Amino acid sequence: GAAAPAAAGAAAAEEEEEEEGGGGERTIFVKNLSFKTTSEGLKACFSTNGWTVRSATVVQKRDPKAAGRTLSMGYGFVEFGSAAHAHDALRRMGGVRLDEHLLQLKLSSRERASGERAAAASSARRSGGKARGEGGEGGQPEGKSRASNKLVVRNVPFEASKNELKELFSAFGVLKTLRVPKKFDGSHRGFAFVEFVSKAEAAKAMEALQSTHLYGRKLVLGYAKKEESVEAMRAKLQSQQGGGS
Repeated sequence: GAAAPAAAGAAAAEEEEEEEGGGGERTIFVKNLSFKTTSEGLKACFSTNGWTVRSATVVQKRDPKAAGRTLSMGYGFVEFGSAAHAHDALRRMGGVRLDEHLLQLKLSSRERASGERAAAASSARRSGGKARGEGGEGGQPEGKSRASNKLVVRNVPFEASKNELKELFSAFGVLKTLRVPKKFDGSHRGFAFVEFVSKAEAAKAMEALQSTHLYGRKLVLGYAKKEESVEAMRAKLQSQQGGGS
């Protein structure tokens, strides 16, 4: 009934937001990292040539052999203070050796969603970052006992673009859909729905990414209930925050 027009409206709004551009291309996706390279080492490598590095993250997964330990997934993200610094680094750092590995670089936001990150970044600045606490760890883990091919991911950092989440989750299988619900101002709501083709792929991602930190925030993963909708998640988040958004 009422959910369909709302969803259609949200999709239309999302398309409009993606039209916004300007200043979004500040983050570089770095591949072929050595498994020894740390976030600190990655940051140090790019904190040269007068570039301002706002954050550097080596994406981690849980070590199945050692409780409490994490392992590098061999790629990461470097966010610069300006698009000019990012473009300069992209030009000059491709093929540079770090911990005996030749770095492979590309602009994180260019591929499928160049405007998305800019819209999120500008709206986060406009709202003074007040929405940072959204998507936290409150509430029950989603249906731990009931495996599904659809995951709900909470505590998604507002710097993360849809494209980066796609890079992260597609390492575990074929994605059917990836939805990052947005507010009217263009910033996302701090959670995402990731649907895989099979339950096995979703389980693999769930197991590997339980301890993953992205932009310094720990992702909180659970199985999405079949009936779980964007509207239900929105209501749940608002109730956790005492009704404010």
